[in-house]
Amino acid sequence: MAIKSLFPQEMLNSSSGELSLDSIKAKLNYFELQVHELHWQTFGLGEHEALGDLYSTIFSMKDEIIEKIMGYTGTRTKAMPVEPIKNYTPGLSNQVVTELISFAKSTCPLQQELVTGPEQHELPLATFA
Repeated sequence: MAIKSLFPQEMLNSSSGELSLDSIKAKLNYFELQVHELHWQTFGLGEHEALGDLYSTIFSMKDEIIEKIMGYTGTRTKAMPVEPIKNYTPGLSNQVVTELISFAKSTCPLQQELVTGPEQHELPLATFA
């Protein structure tokens, strides 16, 4: 059985398959909200602590990632609607982590471009480190 995406349709990649600044921001915001809610709703201490650590990591990295992309591209973000997040159900935490890993892998080409930059750009902001 295929796992249904957590992301509302308008938050998925564009028809060109490229990630935009706004889609990256929307996904990071969605992950932050969803993981935080699961952190509060979970019943097990281990899962609660793991989700708390994941939430803290997303929260601490989100601003830096978005601002580096804005500096690199010279664009600003647009407001996007935040879709309702899901209530805790068994297995949802694993689904969120699977989606997060998939999202992180999909940004690898972007991360590499931000680290090395196209030859016409010299940007000291361009790392995710």
